[in-house]
Amino acid sequence: LYLVFQVHNEAITIPENIDAIRALTGIETEGTMSIQKTDKAMGVVKTFMPKTIPEAAAHAAIGEALKAERAEFRDEGYKGAEEPF
Repeated sequence: LYLVFQVHNEAITIPENIDAIRALTGIETEGTMSIQKTDKAMGVVKTFMPKTIPEAAAHAAIGEALKAERAEFRDEGYKGAEEPF
């Protein structure tokens, strides 16, 4: 299972515009401070989903399950009529 989360480029212009307005009006002269304020106000986070299962452990479990399935077909042999898994 693989999850891809993509955001269209135009979707991130709102936080940038807020920071630009602060800079142009002189409300905030420090760029990093403005970005931090915007991120906090809009709930922008650095990570989308927390890791709950170590990636290596998940892959190891999948690998063991595949080995078990393949062993069954290896013992019987592939006859060409069925698809091995």
